[in-house]
Amino acid sequence: MNRNVSEEEIRELIGRLRREIPGIILRTSLMVGFPGETKKRYEKLLRFVEETRFDRLGSLPIPEKMERRQLP
Repeated sequence: MNRNVSEEEIRELIGRLRREIPGIILRTSLMVGFPGETKKRYEKLLRFVEETRFDRLGSLPIPEKMERRQLP
């Protein structure tokens, strides 16, 4: 979704937060099924989620109406 941060930067930030704030609880929400999303990209996201081990995770599919229009 056009984030201005790399996967490596996100991994480093999460690692730093966990090191510097013992007991921190990390939560995220993900949207999946973007128009043009490939199985390879989906599987990469899945690996990231498995490796990161968020404490709470929400996953939402892209609504069909959004699939029909072009996203930025």
